[in-house]
Amino acid sequence: MKYDIPSYSDYRRWGHTRFTSFVLSKSSLWWFTSAVIVGVLIGLLFVAIPAYAFTVTNDEGGYTAAYHRNIKALAKKGERIVIDGPCYSACTLVFTYIPLSRICVTPRAVFGFHRFRYENRNGHISDDPAATNAAFSHYPKPVRDYINSRGGVGALPAPGFLYLRGEQTGLKRC
Repeated sequence: MKYDIPSYSDYRRWGHTRFTSFVLSKSSLWWFTSAVIVGVLIGLLFVAIPAYAFTVTNDEGGYTAAYHRNIKALAKKGERIVIDGPCYSACTLVFTYIPLSRICVTPRAVFGFHRFRYENRNGHISDDPAATNAAFSHYPKPVRDYINSRGGVGALPAPGFLYLRGEQTGLKRC
């Protein structure tokens, strides 16, 4: 008995194609599924893991030169800043270099503001109005409004602090 080999037109007429569909074997299916799962997990890692954040938990301030240097380094790295406790005095210089969009506060955040001062060669401490005004100009608007409602920059205490809770600053919550 002789079999005729069907032509392409015969396959089309019968609703078949000349090419068979790709069928996955069990091992191919396992590798394909594994690759999909690994890809999804890697994608979730990039979405779920936030960028590293520098957290302030209890910072009472100090010499401004060191703060300028450290905060500039954090800004250059693109760090997020989490204020999770007291941030007094020179710590508030965070507003000078870090964009407000990268700073967030927790319910425990408290800021302490005062006039900036410097110590001269004789050990005498004096107010530094230029530094105070420069820092003030970088504070978020709600902070500037709060300070102005209490008498403005000139009325800031020194020594001592004008305290402001984190949620009063207008910064986003962490």
